Amino acid sequence: LIFHLTVKPENFIGHLRLPYFGFWSPTNFNSSGEFKDDLKIISSGPYTVSNSTKNLLILKKRPDWFSNSEASAKEIQFKYSTPGQLANFYGPTIVEILGRDQAIDLKSFHEIKAPPSLMWAMVLSPIKPGPFQNIRNRQAFVDRIVELKNKSSFFSSFFFYPSKPTEIRMRDQKPDYSPEMRGQKIQFAFANRNYTQDEINEIKRMVIEALKDSLAEVEFTVNDPLEDHWRQRLLSNQEFDIRMNGVDQGGYPKNRTIKMMFCSNLGVCYPDPSGRICKIVKQQDNAGGPISGNYISEFNQALYDDSTVIPLTHFGTRWLIADGIDLKTLPSNSGIFYFEGIRLK
Repeated sequence: LIFHLTVKPENFIGHLRLPYFGFWSPTNFNSSGEFKDDLKIISSGPYTVSNSTKNLLILKKRPDWFSNSEASAKEIQFKYSTPGQLANFYGPTIVEILGRDQAIDLKSFHEIKAPPSLMWAMVLSPIKPGPFQNIRNRQAFVDRIVELKNKSSFFSSFFFYPSKPTEIRMRDQKPDYSPEMRGQKIQFAFANRNYTQDEINEIKRMVIEALKDSLAEVEFTVNDPLEDHWRQRLLSNQEFDIRMNGVDQGGYPKNRTIKMMFCSNLGVCYPDPSGRICKIVKQQDNAGGPISGNYISEFNQALYDDSTVIPLTHFGTRWLIADGIDLKTLPSNSGIFYFEGIRLK
């Protein structure tokens, strides 16, 4: 079975270690919390990494694994290919196309669309010493960015989960920045692998415009995510005043997902300065069952009031499936495939 990816994701083997694919062991990590050897992940379901090069990753099936099935693929390959390379490709192939990437038309391939579960957000740090420890300045910045998003052809999202909007009690008037903003240098950072130059330019334009009447300066840092522990530096919320962040937060709100994002050091480390989000997460943990409409409205309101996470845009994944693969074995509304469940016709 061959997966063709049109964009090579950052730390792809790391994705195979995520909870819905892989399994973790403390012995795989060094004292700094970094993975010792990518090729020694325990497994991704019944598969384990057998070879990894710049443009090819190969998983081999483990015959001793409890969910092993004779009908599942014995080998899975992940390749990074251009649209031109894909046009003449045949075989049991699945092509991943992110929603914002160029459309590819492959004859005889079937299309599956995942929900818009991927989000880009600006994250303001209430932890780093500086002007955004003051909630008034965060709220002033958020309200200006929301205004600018409405006029942008790139970014337009308002809700963290666009499928679950609720009524928000908006501020009566746009707050002014505090005088302490004058002359401050705002540190803004993001990783350059995730955005096109046009998108970077639009982000910079909006941020400069939003900060214009604060009389603060903004310094942009664009870095390769694999350099200088860049991911850890971004997620610490201690080095930068604002950071760009991309996350697969799911198409619909789930308590455990929100708990990981806002109330743990796993994943994206979103701030919860008032503690309101973690409070409703804890209440849901105690209550159990499906989350309520009240949970979602309280979450949306707390996100707006705290003004630390600003959704910019959402997009999903399109999967192009070769004719030889049995579509009935694929999820109809998910961006996640369980490799051992995929079957040929």
